[in-house]
Amino acid sequence: GYAMSFKTTGILAVILIVLGAFWYFYDYKGEKPREEKARLARRMFKFEKGKVKRLFVAMGDTMVICERQPDSTWVITSPVKTEADRWTADLIISNVEEINQEETIAERATPELLADYGLRHPSYRVYLDGAGVDTLLVGDDSPTGGFTYVKLAGKPAVLTVGAWQVNRMRKTLYDLRDKTAIPFDREQGGRIEISARGGQVVLTR
Repeated sequence: GYAMSFKTTGILAVILIVLGAFWYFYDYKGEKPREEKARLARRMFKFEKGKVKRLFVAMGDTMVICERQPDSTWVITSPVKTEADRWTADLIISNVEEINQEETIAERATPELLADYGLRHPSYRVYLDGAGVDTLLVGDDSPTGGFTYVKLAGKPAVLTVGAWQVNRMRKTLYDLRDKTAIPFDREQGGRIEISARGGQVVLTR
């Protein structure tokens, strides 16, 4: 009796260990990979960021076009020609890549529905030339403010995405311009001269 009881207890202990290991590796350890896989499945766009050659951003009637240079910096080619803020341009592209679809509001939107959701005349448009993806049209926010209505230019469906995902990529011409007053290499700069009507100040490193 004692030996049988001990043997039964040992078998139960082994079963519990096996079940515990299964829970740990499948449920606990596997939860994050499954969540990541589900999140990636909701991505609206799949592309390689390095293949983007030009960035088109439109707010209302103002279209800003940025062109990537061979050294991975950016220049604005329209509506003015000037240096672009590299980090802002790259950030917009990253934000587009990370947009997740939340819900499908209408599979085939009518002109009336597009007007209702602010998509007949989108407030914001983004196109990534070279990425092989469609233009993103951005409409109004939902009544609660937590979501934004969007649409791909070449598809009829109206979708929702998180409003915060849209808000962080809304950039104007001012945001995209390089705001460095006088670009120079700080490591090479050893002397600064400031001249004014009252005299001259010289700063040396």
